[in-house]
Amino acid sequence: MGQAWEGSDRRARLPRNWVTLRRSIMQRAGWQCEWMRADTGQRCPEVASDCDHVIPGDDHSPSNLQALCSYHHGVKSGRDGGLAAAAGRKPGGRYSRLRKPPEHPGYVA
Repeated sequence: MGQAWEGSDRRARLPRNWVTLRRSIMQRAGWQCEWMRADTGQRCPEVASDCDHVIPGDDHSPSNLQALCSYHHGVKSGRDGGLAAAAGRKPGGRYSRLRKPPEHPGYVA
């Protein structure tokens, strides 16, 4: 099984002080996941293992970073990836939900 970073340039785009920055974000969060649970309105009680960008991209400012457990980091990354993929689709394209339905083959204009 491949590495999560395999084929990605993400690591090269991180700032030189990433290790220190990541540690400060984790300490700020008390090493607890910062995901707010929709079912309880409470913060996830799991140990934080990942430093995540709140808004995807290359803004590495502390206000755009949060500590997440591996589960919630995967949930957020999957959602972000799905939204990015959907944004890249052409309206009316093969996988678009906005496409016009095909006409019935027996329809005569």
